[in-house]
Amino acid sequence: GRVMRKDGIAKALGVEKEDVEVIVVPADGDCFYASISAAGKGDPSISIASSVGVQELRDLVAAELLGENLEMFQVADLAGVEGYEHVRGLDLEGLKATVRRVAADKRGCVWADDFAVNTVAKCLDVALLILNEGARRGGSVLAIVPNSPRDDYR
Repeated sequence: GRVMRKDGIAKALGVEKEDVEVIVVPADGDCFYASISAAGKGDPSISIASSVGVQELRDLVAAELLGENLEMFQVADLAGVEGYEHVRGLDLEGLKATVRRVAADKRGCVWADDFAVNTVAKCLDVALLILNEGARRGGSVLAIVPNSPRDDYR
């Protein structure tokens, strides 16, 4: 995949190019978790993330899943929303096991969805800025702020 250049990221965030570090991770299904883990390393202000790897982050997300999340995912799958096929025929424990699987697992893994992104932000108590490389002017940065008034999951 294409990687945003530092100047494009700096412009989108309104910061100096020198304040931007680009960390490239494989687009293998663990990419969100790997990027969070990599971002925490070397940043003392994110002490909890510095020791959290991909598996630990997946375990954290799985532990937060509730029956109502499974039901919501199943409704999305039944409505034909792409990306929820993995919930078919699963109970809550099955969903948790599926979410825990890493990219190296021969059965494949589930890519992070909005629940996973919000859960990681909330549990690590960090704000996440997600840049959409394909967005045209404005709306290219999505901020995930833990425990904000718009918290749809808890």
